[in-house]
Amino acid sequence: MKVLIGLLIVGLIVALVVILPERDDRPSEATVKEAVLAHIGGLTPPISPNLPLPDQWVEEVEVIEYGEAYTAQTSEGKRTVWPIMVYLIADQHKELKQVDLYRDESRQWQVLLIQDTN
Repeated sequence: MKVLIGLLIVGLIVALVVILPERDDRPSEATVKEAVLAHIGGLTPPISPNLPLPDQWVEEVEVIEYGEAYTAQTSEGKRTVWPIMVYLIADQHKELKQVDLYRDESRQWQVLLIQDTN
């Protein structure tokens, strides 16, 4: 009987940690990189030649630091947003940016905002 209870407890722990989808905890580094690159790939060049080009030159994203999560109103309602400091990298060029990520209705991580750190 003790073995059965032990197995049930282990099974419950495995289900909570491994099987259940990720909760609204902070996104992993791999998730941040994927979301940022997907967002940047979806940007279109500016109409005016006087405007700066979007960050489509980015080849790699390096996560530097996670900030404190906050709640923001998005088009899908209130969401928990994670501000994350990252480097956007290509060749020898590197730019420090703050990226704000949130989960959309389908629980996918989306970029709310990419901004300079100045």
